[in-house]
Amino acid sequence: MGVSKYDNEAAHRRIEQEYALDNPKSIELLRHLLYMQERRYNGDYAASDVLMDMETAVENADLTDRQRQVLRLVYFEDMKQRDVAVLLGITAPTVNLYKCLLAQKIVAVFERWGWEDEGYKLMVVKTAEERKAVA
Repeated sequence: MGVSKYDNEAAHRRIEQEYALDNPKSIELLRHLLYMQERRYNGDYAASDVLMDMETAVENADLTDRQRQVLRLVYFEDMKQRDVAVLLGITAPTVNLYKCLLAQKIVAVFERWGWEDEGYKLMVVKTAEERKAVA
């Protein structure tokens, strides 16, 4: 048997950099959720780890029922914002507001994990005052 030259950690590092989940701009994972689920299905362990972290963060993010509806419809069911607005009886800007709020709450969970040494490192370091404002 030969030695494999495949770098198992390279995929983890690449996904960690591409989907740094501790700031709202990097919450791109939600936009690429279906792609990441496909990668998980095809045996990508790095994608599995990131998706498990995301699922746990969503559970701990203290989202309102409406935010959970928007999360499910926009990201898990891949609906357009205007279609979600019609379905929920709200305006498209309100759907966008819910998206921003839920992203901030999910990011706050990842930040808390980073500060509490829960095995997640922060890509963006905030001051103590900024952390209090998020919490």
